[in-house]
Amino acid sequence: TGCDEVVCSSTEPLTDRVKAITGGAGAGSVLDCVAGDTAEQLAAAVRNGGTVWLYGATDGVTFKGHVIEWVFRDVCYRGFWLTGWLESKPQQQQREAVDKTLKLLANGTLSPPTGKTFPLKKVAAAIKESQNTGRVGKVLLRCS
Repeated sequence: TGCDEVVCSSTEPLTDRVKAITGGAGAGSVLDCVAGDTAEQLAAAVRNGGTVWLYGATDGVTFKGHVIEWVFRDVCYRGFWLTGWLESKPQQQQREAVDKTLKLLANGTLSPPTGKTFPLKKVAAAIKESQNTGRVGKVLLRCS
């Protein structure tokens, strides 16, 4: 489990880099938290029968796909939503997953990016900010 390589599409050509990493074969699966135009680029970077896992929409709620990738290369777009995944698991597995995640957060292994922080009295501004596409990190409310 885990990733062997990470490609930063803002600093390097995504499809070319993935092809170079995989010796021209393309990746078996890729993760996409952006959607938008990135999904189409990622589809071109996976091997025939590969999967693009969409789990976020920082570029908006639509994504671009190419019929050639779906029909002739059998590329699959799949969605992942943590809530649905957790709800499909028995309660003990849910607890174990949450406990493991909390431990990784506590020891610094996981360090999620955060966006803007708002005082609780500015909840309306926080909600508006959370609806901006392209923002980095989760919007936080400060209770004190």
